[in-house]
Amino acid sequence: MEEAQEAITVQSATYQLVRLYASRRAFAEWSAASGTVLSRSAFDLLGHIGERGSVTLGDLGRLAHMDPSAVSRQVRGLEEMALVERSEDPGDRRVSLISLTVKGKEIHSRIAEVGARHLSDVLHSWSKKDRSDLARLLPKLVADLRSHRYLDPDLTEMGGV
Repeated sequence: MEEAQEAITVQSATYQLVRLYASRRAFAEWSAASGTVLSRSAFDLLGHIGERGSVTLGDLGRLAHMDPSAVSRQVRGLEEMALVERSEDPGDRRVSLISLTVKGKEIHSRIAEVGARHLSDVLHSWSKKDRSDLARLLPKLVADLRSHRYLDPDLTEMGGV
């Protein structure tokens, strides 16, 4: 397969993968299998908070690439579900820090475990080499995609970039 065709194949597959993981229906099944009901964005916010221990609303919005008002609404909902709690930032009393409650950690962990088990089940029939290659190459692809800018093909062909 030519390099251009390989790129198209990878682009198509990654697009399908992103759509699958962003699907509300697919995540609803995933969440239900864990015995809980949580939206994908709420799950992602719990993950960002859990990775850092505590985070400000502003930082959480930047990490999740979400509008501040959307983050605020989501965090309020998570507070009502007793999954997160606010505390005063000791360095700046005007700022609130958001952290996971014990229940929030348990729910996030349970959903993550179901997802990991599902992926393990899917990959079970793959050869050890294929699983190892995927585990090695997928993070490399993500890192490379993050570090490379999009280029205008017309400018590239004309030597403008």
